[in-house]
Parts: sequence; structure tokens; C-alpha cells
Amino acid sequence: MLTPDKWPALANGIGRADLLSDPGFADPAKQMANSAALTAILDEVFSSKPMAHWSEVFDKGHLTFGVVRAPSEVVKDPQLRANDIVVPLEGAGGHLQFTISSPIQVHDVDKVVARRAPELGEHNEEILQELGFDAKQIDSSSRVVR
Repeated sequence: MLTPDKWPALANGIGRADLLSDPGFADPAKQMANSAALTAILDEVFSSKPMAHWSEVFDKGHLTFGVVRAPSEVVKDPQLRANDIVVPLEGAGGHLQFTISSPIQVHDVDKVVARRAPELGEHNEEILQELGFDAKQIDSSSRVVR
């Protein structure tokens, strides 16, 4: 999506100033009518250089853009980490070190640290204690379940 005033910056930035004089792309309506052809041109141009190059071009042209990243890249994004969107996953182990933070925020309530899901039965004893069972009852019930 590009506003008409940014079209020259894009065409010049990608080295295709010729698109500015092409009658098929003269205005937004014609660009839309010929979107398949324009998409093919842009696909070819953008695939010719790495994203780092295009980021520089877009920044220089003051063009708003976003990069669609692979999940393995998203977890490394410094802005997402700085904003606590990608957060460490406590107790996960292995290759799983980060997760997406809950989007819910409650005023004056701190978020709970993200943790891995418990193993089956991992917290049985603590839950039974919270429910009022004593150690002897918990011990005898765990023998029955085994």
C-alpha cells in the first residue's frame, strides 16, 4: 500500500524511474488496473537484492514498510523484546527459550512471568495441599493412582 505522493520515491528508489512515465502506472487507478503487471515487476526487482538493501532504500525514501519475518527471526527482533512482546520462557529448556507474551494487560497488575506448561501431574501435590488434603491423604491417594 503506497500513497500517491510516495510513488516517485519508490520508483526512483528501486531504480525504475521509467515506471513514472509508463501510462499503465500513471495514477493509482491505473496501477490498480494493472496490478498483476506491477506486482510482477516489483517481485523481480525486490528479489534481486537482499532485504537489508531495500530497508536502506525505503528508509532513505521515507517509505513506510514492514518486513514479514520467519518465526526464528521474530524472536530475535530487538523492538519486540524491548516492548515485552517476545519474552523469555521460564523453565522451558532445550531450543525453546522465548514465547509471545500475553496481550492482556490489567491496570496496576503485574504480568506473570511466562512459564512452560506443566508435565502431566507435575503439580498434583501442591494442588491437593491447596484443597486442604494433608500429607498422609496425598501420599495414600498417590499410591492408589500408581
